[in-house]
Amino acid sequence: MIGRVFGRLIVVERTAVSWKWKCRCRCGNRTIVTSYALESGKTTSCGCYRLEQMRVRNRTHGMRRTPLYDVWSAMVQRCTNPNNKQYKDYGERGITVTSEWLDFEAFARDMGPRPPGGILDRENNDLGYSKINCRWVTRQVSNENRRNVARVEYRGRKYTLPELGRLLGVSTRTMQRRYREDPRRLFDAGRKP
Repeated sequence: MIGRVFGRLIVVERTAVSWKWKCRCRCGNRTIVTSYALESGKTTSCGCYRLEQMRVRNRTHGMRRTPLYDVWSAMVQRCTNPNNKQYKDYGERGITVTSEWLDFEAFARDMGPRPPGGILDRENNDLGYSKINCRWVTRQVSNENRRNVARVEYRGRKYTLPELGRLLGVSTRTMQRRYREDPRRLFDAGRKP
């Protein structure tokens, strides 16, 4: 084995254990590798090759561990990974990520930088994540856009109860109470809507 080359490794000597070999890597590092790992091709460097590959992959956009990347990653996970705790509310429900957005760079190009405090929100909660259905909003707007928030029609337009309350100058709590009591009486005469 001494003198044989396996990828970036050259075997320089045997160790005290007969099936392990001292090797010198092309990068200059030294490492000990088993006969099996060398001959099977499982180990071909001291680990420098894997590090180089990781650097190349991370260099493509250079935005790992940024707020925008974290938003993208969480979106993809909850829609595609059955082991994600939110999958039942997203992927299992049929909420998808458009194929273009499975590429982070496309998502970043379409959505732009994440504004401070910005939340990724789907305008229509029954549709998936795509350029035409997503926007950056505040947490308040996102919370009001949840599928469990009641919506009512007022003067030909649909509003969430909090939106309508702000429009009419009535507290959200009052709007919710009136809605729970009887949605048909939300705008009864004699009551301020």
